Amino acid sequence: MKLCKEKILEAMETISFKDDLMLRHPDITTPDHYKFITKVETYDNTKFDISTVVGTLHPRYYDQTWLECLLNLKRSSYLDRLRCSGDHSSILYYQADSKDRAKEHWTIDVYDEKAYIVEGNHRTIISKFLAAAGIIQKEQFGITVNYITFNKSAYRAYTKLDNFIKSLPKIIQDEIEINVACEKIEKLNITHYKPTYFLYIGYYKATPVKVSFSSFLEFKKELFLLIRKAYKTHRWYLILEQTIKFFNMK
Repeated sequence: MKLCKEKILEAMETISFKDDLMLRHPDITTPDHYKFITKVETYDNTKFDISTVVGTLHPRYYDQTWLECLLNLKRSSYLDRLRCSGDHSSILYYQADSKDRAKEHWTIDVYDEKAYIVEGNHRTIISKFLAAAGIIQKEQFGITVNYITFNKSAYRAYTKLDNFIKSLPKIIQDEIEINVACEKIEKLNITHYKPTYFLYIGYYKATPVKVSFSSFLEFKKELFLLIRKAYKTHRWYLILEQTIKFFNMK
């Protein structure tokens, strides 16, 4: 009985993704990205097209191609002894149908139709190659999948603002801090996040001054107004007084 690894290697010339790099999960590539998540839909024991997976959260597989990941699995014996048929092997695990029990510790996050492994690196990497070689179907059952809605435009604007603040004169830079907090609302299998944007602008009469915004556009507009005033006056305490008046704060 031929081993699955042999069949995969025979089909390797036709596998288009083999030389693609394993991408890094947004948790790694975009610091503070979780603050800009607006919705997470979680489905347990569901089916998923494993061919759409492009990356992982696990640092072991960063900067490697998919083929390198396959050939350098931490527990390579999983693939080495995998036979393509027969109840003696664990290939049945990869051929499971929707009636089978949920597979523990197999979780995928989906951002903008790109999927990343959270748990189950070995089985996902092996499954993707098995499917590409025509040994199993692309859809796997029993996986936990999180569909994540991420406000990319707000995150890009936030990063741009943060970099801009770091370029300001130190007297201004030391007094400004921007932050984001999310209110978590859960209902059924959907978690909604309502972000609030905070601008910390130092102290006024020994009291910290904090302004909050429900809209990122509003937050960005008022921050630039504040910085423009700072450039004109070069007197930070005057900026605080003007800002307090502007926001009717006491």
